[in-house]
Amino acid sequence: MPPTEIFLQKSFNPNPASPGGTTNLEFTITNFSRDFEATNVTFTDDLTAVLAGLSAIGTPINDVCGTGSQLTGTTNLTFTGGTIPPEDPVLSVFHYQFLAELQVEFIPIQPVL
Repeated sequence: MPPTEIFLQKSFNPNPASPGGTTNLEFTITNFSRDFEATNVTFTDDLTAVLAGLSAIGTPINDVCGTGSQLTGTTNLTFTGGTIPPEDPVLSVFHYQFLAELQVEFIPIQPVL
């Protein structure tokens, strides 16, 4: 299937997250194809590129996007094995949503003397 028919969106809730607290990172993967199932969907996400000290807790998470799919990692998340059915013309777009709970590290600022 052409890769332009798969869409990945992510959002944080709560946003912003407090230092020392947690937030949920919600991934939404959408298949816009009406004809083809998307198989072996994969992606990686470097959480430290968003915020130093951001890390996932509670991973790995299994079967989040079809049987055999998995989200692994702590600071570098890796999603593998996703299967997304084609868009249903009656039900509209088909998508999967899943959450990863993240820990926001508290990094004290050292005063400049």
